[in-house]
Amino acid sequence: MTRGKNFLVLFLLFSLSFLFLPQAVDSKGGYFQIETITNDGFGRGDDIMDFNDALQFGSYLYITTDSWMLDPSPGLVFRSQSGNSDDWALAAIAGFGDNDNIALDAMVNFDNNLYITTSNTNGAEIWRSADGSNWTAVIGGGAATDNGFGDANNVIVRETIEFESDLWAFTDNAVDGVEIWRSANGTDWVQLTDDPINPGFELPDFDDATDAYVQRAFSYNSRLFIYCLDNNDVEAYADDVELWYTEGGDTPVWTEVGGTFLDVIGDSSDLWFKQHSGTLYVGNDNSPGKIYSSENGTDYDLIGTFIDSSYVFPASTTKGLLVAVGYIGGANDQLDLYRYSGGSFINTGVSFSDMGYFVLDAVQFGDYYYAWGGWDGVLMRVDLRPTTNTSSSSQSQLGDGVVEVTFTAGDITDADNLRAKIEYNIGSGYESATLSEDAKDISATYGIVAVDNDNEYQVGNASGWITTSSGANTISVKWLSKEDEPQSDTTNADIRVTVYDGSTTGEAKEEGSVTVDNVNPSITELNLTEGQSISTNPFVIKAKAADASSGMWKVEFSIDGNLICTDTVADSDGFYSCSWDTETYHSAVDVQAYDAAGNTSVQSVNAYVGLPETGEDILHMQVLGLALIVTSLVMIRKRSKYSAY
Repeated sequence: MTRGKNFLVLFLLFSLSFLFLPQAVDSKGGYFQIETITNDGFGRGDDIMDFNDALQFGSYLYITTDSWMLDPSPGLVFRSQSGNSDDWALAAIAGFGDNDNIALDAMVNFDNNLYITTSNTNGAEIWRSADGSNWTAVIGGGAATDNGFGDANNVIVRETIEFESDLWAFTDNAVDGVEIWRSANGTDWVQLTDDPINPGFELPDFDDATDAYVQRAFSYNSRLFIYCLDNNDVEAYADDVELWYTEGGDTPVWTEVGGTFLDVIGDSSDLWFKQHSGTLYVGNDNSPGKIYSSENGTDYDLIGTFIDSSYVFPASTTKGLLVAVGYIGGANDQLDLYRYSGGSFINTGVSFSDMGYFVLDAVQFGDYYYAWGGWDGVLMRVDLRPTTNTSSSSQSQLGDGVVEVTFTAGDITDADNLRAKIEYNIGSGYESATLSEDAKDISATYGIVAVDNDNEYQVGNASGWITTSSGANTISVKWLSKEDEPQSDTTNADIRVTVYDGSTTGEAKEEGSVTVDNVNPSITELNLTEGQSISTNPFVIKAKAADASSGMWKVEFSIDGNLICTDTVADSDGFYSCSWDTETYHSAVDVQAYDAAGNTSVQSVNAYVGLPETGEDILHMQVLGLALIVTSLVMIRKRSKYSAY
């Protein structure tokens, strides 16, 4: 495990001129979940310079910190069961109770105990715990062996590792040079050599061995490797970097790696080694950034060059080999995430916006990959599961209850067999949505996607998976809400989308406050009744219409089957209205209200039109009627007179 960063790196990298080499990587965008867990060291930003090391122990993720050298404070160790930003707490008192422990450094799980090393000007300490909460000093801090394994010049235990069933520790010592200690039980320690530069142990072969330290230790190919750096700022980079290995045994013999490894060094100021699927990968801190691979730890092949970059960090995850590539300069530094597939490095589209241009280290915990170190107190993580964004949903205006659900699916491995589950909740819990299986109702950015409601994950199957081989894929499907909820009338429905890759389920994403309205609007206070006589022209028809959830869209007025008015805005009293020309249209009146979802209600009446419409016409009719009556009476009288003879 690693601790700290070479402070010379920052200055020298800024002064390097960029080389322009042929691009050896592909580029492709995608949709992935990345978040900042903390950007101020969990609220202790003033006390933290860096996160140092992270490790899963039991069900917790632990992470250690160091402090500013010019204003030191005790190092800290935090832990979390979920890794979420609100779930971190101190796992031990600051500095294990010693203010001179200005950094808590490397961690290792050995013999079911968590070991944590420290930096201390009085000599480094080592503490351990079987439960991650209660700590006992192993070196210093009142233990049988005093600080620094009894040598106060051993101010840092920068690295620890288990190898051949023993616990190994490497110290920084500016007086005597690197010291290597080994223990079979974690409490009784033996120093492997008193002289780091004697013929039996030529480590390291720098101009001044007292300037050197072991930056990283790792086990590969049944060998223990130690990667060494030199603090001598005058030398060239190639003189500052060395890699040694031993095959162990009672008296370890160390061999320096040369050959093609010298090409890896180049002008690099630091290197990062990670194993993945049996292969060792190493990335450099250089311009341009490069990555190499090795099958034995001694011979290396160049497999990737990132033009304009200045930093390459390989990361082994359950979703494949990932590579963080840093770019420095311009308005903003950036750190982009690539994945290795088919011999090429492909840009995932992820950018660590809060990290700067480099990370110090990274570790997988659960479904996430955590990275830290670019900026002080920043911890970020990438979701390794298949991911989706919050869905976008809207109901049609056709009154058919169709709700279109749109979401974007992605997978960091660009899987071609993703599927998605669509669920809804109108207040009584989530239920599976019935989706249209008609191909015309399904769309994708690319590829053919099938829907089968008999499956738990309705979207995507062997007849048409959700594919992501060309990047994120945006899918649209149609939920037939009237089949599931014919009486739904709410503005607070939830739609939930969950993506699955056949083995790993992504985080379910919800969209709240979706309107699902399958109830017709109401029509009230129509100013017409059945059989009503209409005696004015024009006659203004008025009706109140309302809808509880989606809201009103329009009200249509038809006479004798002819649409004569459409009103979309109610007056201040809530009435929709229409001016009726009673000379043109006469009796059958239909008032039809539509809500915003296209649901509709109709109210029909038959009104009588045809009475005289003015006072003058009525007088004429009255005179005519009286004349007809008088004429009738005269005729009757005459008929009676003649009949008497």
